Amino acid sequence: MSAPASLLVLASAIRDVHETAPLAVTSTALAVPSVANRREHHYAKAKRTAAHRFVGATLGRRVFCGPDAADLPCVVLLTRVAPKPLDNHDNLASAFKGLVDGIADVLGVDDRNPRVTWLYAQRKGPAAVELGVWRRR
Repeated sequence: MSAPASLLVLASAIRDVHETAPLAVTSTALAVPSVANRREHHYAKAKRTAAHRFVGATLGRRVFCGPDAADLPCVVLLTRVAPKPLDNHDNLASAFKGLVDGIADVLGVDDRNPRVTWLYAQRKGPAAVELGVWRRR
């Protein structure tokens, strides 16, 4: 039995991040809460999502615009820095949804575009988001 193609792409992206230096790294102070089980009014959710999308676009412009811009295909690693961790299998990815959409807007692609591989990580520390970009081999 062979591995699915999506798993091979993910394994290759992790290897790229582990073995090579990033093309660009940037960060900003931002609390990224778990949104999967949050019960809140839809206006509050929309306002938070829009704010995260704006921050994602701002981080994306720092990395993907200008003379030293990263290009596609690439691996994008978003790291959530917070006092408490989220579970890795669904809450972490859903917490980053607005940021991913903002970065994808800057790239001019849909967040499902196969030329961009999205990876998520987290570590302890004061609330922040770190964005790293690697060239995909």
